[in-house]
Amino acid sequence: MPTHRPACPAFLALLAASGCIPVEADVAASSHPALTAHAAPLQPAESVVFLGRSAADDDDLPDCVRDALAELSPETKIVAPEAFRSRSGSRFARPDASLKDDEVAGLLADPAAQQAVAALAVRYLFLVDGKTSESGYSASGTMGVAASSSYQSTGIKATIWDARETRAVGQFSAFASGRPGMTMIMFITVWEYTPTESIACERMAGEIQRFLASGYAPDS
Repeated sequence: MPTHRPACPAFLALLAASGCIPVEADVAASSHPALTAHAAPLQPAESVVFLGRSAADDDDLPDCVRDALAELSPETKIVAPEAFRSRSGSRFARPDASLKDDEVAGLLADPAAQQAVAALAVRYLFLVDGKTSESGYSASGTMGVAASSSYQSTGIKATIWDARETRAVGQFSAFASGRPGMTMIMFITVWEYTPTESIACERMAGEIQRFLASGYAPDS
């Protein structure tokens, strides 16, 4: 499971007591909307649901974005993915099925899925995927000092469907990158961590919050 921002004070205090000093390094982040169809603002009685490509992915990046939106917009009603999947049936409910963008609208149009949409008041479905990767590792050392660094990045895409009208609306993307590293001087270690995943999730949640608040109207 991806690493979220290590902000637990007890955990950081334990590291410091053991001779490891955690320092959050700079992280560059960006996000981009690519909406293509009209979408109405989310109404107070309506809800949203975040799914991964498969049920096994629901607790990965979709959960990260879901938590970030819940913190940013507590008033937004968010349906648990397992509740939506179990009620909708078809490939939504199959644990081994990997959802494809071009099939989601058809799956939403299924009578069982529309019953789930109505019962749970789901207006927008977000299919979230992406990954965190690390590359470019390098290390050096001399005279009791050792250092290492790498490049870490997280990219997230969220494709949006109007679940009630069974049509695609567009997508959002978010990206965050940084250079985590570690410097050891005798018995002291300075750990520079880069919480790219949690920051990318926060940027994605910001895009989603603005979309839910105002909707989208294509230029005429």
